[in-house]
Amino acid sequence: MFTGKGLNYAVYYHIVNSAEGVSLDDIKMKLLCSLVLMALMAFFIFLCLKIHKRQIVFIKSKYVGICYIFCFIGMLFTAQARNYYDFFSDIYYLNHSDHAGIEKFYHIPTGNIKHKYNYVFIYAESMERTFRNINNINFQPKLTRLADESIDFTNIQQLPGMGWTMAGIVNTQCGIPLVMGQGNTGGRISQFLPGAQCIGSWLRNNGYHTQFIRGSKKEFAGSDKFFSQHGWLEQKDYQYFIDKNMVTADQISGWGVHDDRLTDYAWQEFVRLSSRNSPFLLSFLTVNTHPPMGNMLDVCQDKIINNIDNEMLKSVSCSDYLLSKFIENIIHSKWYNNTIIVLVSDHLMMGSIASPYLDPQADKRRNTFMVFKKGAKPQKVNTAGSLFDVWPTVLDIAGESDKKIGFGHNLLDHSQSHIFKAYVQNNIYPYMSFATALWNYPKITDDMVYEDKRLVIGDQKYALPLVASYDENNRIDSFFFEAIARNMELLGQQKKNFFYAEQCPDKTDLVCAYNVSPNKVEFSYISPQGASREHISNVTPLIYTNKLYGVSSGTYGEEGGVTGDYNEYNFSRGINAMAVKSKDKIFINIDTCQGAEMNENQLKDLYERSQSAIILSSYDSLFCGDKKPLTQLAEIFHDDKLNNIDFRQQIIGVYTPEKKESIIGKVNQPLDVFVDLDRQKILSICQTLTLCP
Repeated sequence: MFTGKGLNYAVYYHIVNSAEGVSLDDIKMKLLCSLVLMALMAFFIFLCLKIHKRQIVFIKSKYVGICYIFCFIGMLFTAQARNYYDFFSDIYYLNHSDHAGIEKFYHIPTGNIKHKYNYVFIYAESMERTFRNINNINFQPKLTRLADESIDFTNIQQLPGMGWTMAGIVNTQCGIPLVMGQGNTGGRISQFLPGAQCIGSWLRNNGYHTQFIRGSKKEFAGSDKFFSQHGWLEQKDYQYFIDKNMVTADQISGWGVHDDRLTDYAWQEFVRLSSRNSPFLLSFLTVNTHPPMGNMLDVCQDKIINNIDNEMLKSVSCSDYLLSKFIENIIHSKWYNNTIIVLVSDHLMMGSIASPYLDPQADKRRNTFMVFKKGAKPQKVNTAGSLFDVWPTVLDIAGESDKKIGFGHNLLDHSQSHIFKAYVQNNIYPYMSFATALWNYPKITDDMVYEDKRLVIGDQKYALPLVASYDENNRIDSFFFEAIARNMELLGQQKKNFFYAEQCPDKTDLVCAYNVSPNKVEFSYISPQGASREHISNVTPLIYTNKLYGVSSGTYGEEGGVTGDYNEYNFSRGINAMAVKSKDKIFINIDTCQGAEMNENQLKDLYERSQSAIILSSYDSLFCGDKKPLTQLAEIFHDDKLNNIDFRQQIIGVYTPEKKESIIGKVNQPLDVFVDLDRQKILSICQTLTLCP
């Protein structure tokens, strides 16, 4: 439903971390339906066997057909039930797997490079190999022709820890799955995968100049930290192109600088670096085939297949033209003798307007991986592998003896890596656990200081606010920077120990910190000089009582939603109203910024259906320009505060016909509270934890 490829790790990752766009309530109903049909299937199989045993011809002829119809339907839903079982199992094992013994399969590149080829490494956004044959049409004809002159890998599959751009970058360069705390919040920690040893650092240590070019902003998902901390000397991104006046307004889209301008600049850099007679790694990431719509460029209008109706397929063909042109320029240059070109898709395409063409081939979808080297014999390699295997294979093609990176494996050996075999056997979780450990999370007992508006724990710096759960050894195992109340409630439902820190409301030079467990709460102040314990409460915090709903609102792009009563609800922009304890759990969203009209009767109906109270929350903004929705809301909920909300100012309220309570946040800042529906009361975070400074 969400990836265009069913339940894969990209879904697990975002459910565990940001949960944006995922309805667990919907999954619950599907699972319930599956269980009912499984029971019916078992009953009718039993009935069929009894009929057959007694050989009652009349009954048999009348009911056997019905029996088998129910059996067939039941088997279909059983398959879905198995998916949900796998889903919950994966979520559990990602947090509980032991990686003992896995380190013997993890390799760090060492030694000197013998053959100092120049490398051009291309990440083609979502440009999976599958587009070479969609309903017998090849939307990558030029790359397909070039593939016949390359070493073309035909069986590159997508494993857990893959499936989005930052993951694809880590997968290829470090040979590991990407497993981290909260989706795309890598920019809020000071060190990105400090325990991993990746290709950039190894090449840099061998005298290579390393440069990464992208049309998007380098800060997204903390990728700027990853590159700067793993051997990359130069990063040139959207802001670089703007600052240097290298693009015009019509050469930029919402995803960044257009690929025609990007590839033109990458060619200029290739020429410049090649002329220096010093080894280099030049890499770039395209953007115009980014889901869901893609971006067809004018430069491609007469260069691609005619009569393509789908905009994404047009974008794929346009990218085919631009990338093949770039590769051919290098092949025909005087520098090709000492250059190796690598082309990969960073991941399979997520849900997009091309999904109807990709979905029928779900089991056959493969990532692109092609290597161009002068003198190398063109061949098709069908060895099953993944993005982990890219650089080990490239180094083998380059003639290097030390070619193992992370869990990666040389595909030209025509055998599978240990991690791929584990994936086939459904035993990849220890590898995921090992990859998590490479973040070198500190212990909650390590020294803490407040420095440069960040909390320093051990050697790592964290943005505030911060929620971090930790294991029985006091080692942090996950962290959250967004949707604090929502994720804190989730940890409370799991009976997890956790640490919460925020800048003290009235003390800008201090951090208010809570060490929370089911039996007690310890409150401390953290200053630039260290931590000082102030109070201990030996009572069970309300967070563990399952009587609360954690409600988190924020600006667009941040996580927002509600957790409570073992359910989760995700916010969409605008007005969000929930009768969360009603029989059918009504959840209404009205995006007035997109022109959605307020349905007063629909909102009023919430009162009648609710068994307790209604939670009302903004997300991003209750309105855009026209304040009429505020007046309507104030009348429906009899709350004058709603009349005075500013643009992108958050409000959370709990309402019954007899009682109302609401709280307003600051403009452009998130708002986190807890709602006690039994008492129809709003609680702050510190009230929920029983200690307020």
